[in-house]
Amino acid sequence: MKYLFVPLCLAALLMNSAPSSAQAAGLTDNLRDLFSSLSSLQGKFAAIITSKPYIYIAPPTQATVWEQGKQYPVAWKAQNMATTSGRYTVALAKAANFQQVIAAIGTNLPATTTKIYWKVPQTVPAGNYKVTVAYTVGSTTLASAYSGTFAIKSPVPTITIIRPTANTVLPQGTSTPVQWSIASSSLLSSPGTTTVGYYREASGTTTVPSVTWFSGIPLAFTKTDWRTPTVAGTYRLVIRSKFGFSATSSVSHATSGPIIVK
Repeated sequence: MKYLFVPLCLAALLMNSAPSSAQAAGLTDNLRDLFSSLSSLQGKFAAIITSKPYIYIAPPTQATVWEQGKQYPVAWKAQNMATTSGRYTVALAKAANFQQVIAAIGTNLPATTTKIYWKVPQTVPAGNYKVTVAYTVGSTTLASAYSGTFAIKSPVPTITIIRPTANTVLPQGTSTPVQWSIASSSLLSSPGTTTVGYYREASGTTTVPSVTWFSGIPLAFTKTDWRTPTVAGTYRLVIRSKFGFSATSSVSHATSGPIIVK
């Protein structure tokens, strides 16, 4: 601010007085010298800033979603490192406190390293995280950075319809058992419900039943009875499970093979 104060004062002096041509010329030269000095300082500051070591991480990027048990790349770019004798340390940290390391991703990595792959352990809880990368020489950290916030989620379980099997022929308006299984997942311990329905194959839908006859079933229940339609045709069953009760809860679905009702 003190650098701006001087030219402002000089400008005010010019406005509130009537200097001679010689004085005006002198003031103009002074202002030119001052702005030249400021430009020089700006260049020096820019050189200092751009020469400072820094690390940029991507991926992961903001709003990325990782799943437990799957492998993902972690990459970064480093600039202006004064030495290549350092080592990188890469870690997973809580988004709310990126100094709280949850798991090591890579340790003692050579200075030439810019990308590694990491398989997310099943033991890492679902939540929001950041990746941190630090470059150290001995006990001195030359540069460190953290990624944008991203999510780790449990994988959506697979639903398998056990019966009726594809191409089963059933009479109209009769009761038949329906059974399915949900693959093991940590999501099964969350609250949630299953909906069972069907659609006529000509309707073209594949994941949303046009008719629902059983909804709100606890996830632990994997069987029910279905009264077949009274109209002959080819139908498919649709089973949808929602793991949790929020708008963003994971949803899994399964569609049966064709079932002939006649």
